[in-house]
Formats: sequence, C-alpha cells, structure tokens
Amino acid sequence: MKHSMFKTTLLSCFMVMGFAFSAQGEEKILMVKSPDNRLEIKVMLGDALKYSVSSHHQIILAPSAIGLVMGSGEMKGAYPILVSQKSRSVHETIVSPNYRFSSFDVTYNELQIQLKDGLGVLFRAYNEGVAYRFVTSAEGDIDIEDEVAQFNFNNDYVTYLPFSTDTKDVYAMAHQNTYDVKPLTQANQMLPAFLPVLVDYGNGTKLTITESDLESYP
Repeated sequence: MKHSMFKTTLLSCFMVMGFAFSAQGEEKILMVKSPDNRLEIKVMLGDALKYSVSSHHQIILAPSAIGLVMGSGEMKGAYPILVSQKSRSVHETIVSPNYRFSSFDVTYNELQIQLKDGLGVLFRAYNEGVAYRFVTSAEGDIDIEDEVAQFNFNNDYVTYLPFSTDTKDVYAMAHQNTYDVKPLTQANQMLPAFLPVLVDYGNGTKLTITESDLESYP
C-alpha cells in the first residue's frame, strides 16, 4: 500500500485548530493553514475528493483529485460524503541520529477527514510545505490496485522532470537521470517521469513534489 507523505512521532502541544467550512452547491470545502498562515490547503468534496494549495493567495496547486482504486474495482474518494473531521495543531520533535543535528522541531496544523466509503485522509500544512496521507482503521490486508494522485496547474510553468532511461521496460532502471527542463505542455508523453519533480513559477516560487516516509510499501 502506498502512502503520502509523512509519519507522526513524539507529538506535543496539542490544541484545537480552527478551519473554515462552507458549501458551494453540492461541494463542501474544508481549509487548513500553516502555522504562519502563509500556506493554505483547500479540501473539496464534490464529484471527487480534491485539494488545492495556495501561498499568499497565489495558486500553487490547482484542484487535484486523490483517491484509491481497490482490488475489487471500487473507487475510494469518488463522490465523497464526509462522516467526521478532526483538527489539531502540533509541535513535533524528531530524533535524527543520522542527521547533522541530533533532533529538530517542526510545527504543523492538521486536518483529518473520514469519508463514508471508509477512506480517511490526513492533510498537514507546515510552514515549509504541505503533505497528505491515506489512513484506515481496517484490520487485515487491504488490496489496492491503484492510487489517484493528480497534480494540476493553472499555467504552463517550466518543470524539471526526470524520465525513465529504459524504453522497453520503463520500470527496469535505477531511477536516476538528468532532468528535462521544459514547460509542462512540452513534457515527454511517451515515458513515465519519476520523483522528485520541481515546478518553477517564475517569480522565485518553486514547488517540489516527492514522497517521504512510506509505510507498508508493496
């Protein structure tokens, strides 16, 4: 099972965090901001589970769908119905014996949602970035066929993309390559790209997309 993107350890300073909730027609919107209020995640529950990211009112990531396709063919996250939501603000100390510091502190605001179809998602807004992770309380093995992870942008930004080096078996590679630096519309459509990917907004703002701290990876 593939998750995105973080792990919780040594939590402290728990408190209730405010969030906005509104309805636009059939769509419900939840919001969570970073501790410094610079980054904002909007979670949209309409025809699909989507989220967007903005920084100082600049759109960083346009509404993008996420979800899981189960082995049975069921799509988790399609036409989501909210069952519950929890919010908290956390100060976290991470022990890092293999880093140049023995530990470091991070602070984030978190929104956890639970959907009627059983899908749970944690969204976190740090001062430095945002992350999400699928969660479940189901016992035993879970058969997941595919993951929906869209990344939509509102302009044709220059993007740094590394592609597979093997045209016959695109996954038989070391996931190392030089980066193509091109606008999104000129990206290679024949080969899969791999992470990390960088998007340059041209005004000093850059977005890096990656995965971290995967658990139960197949």
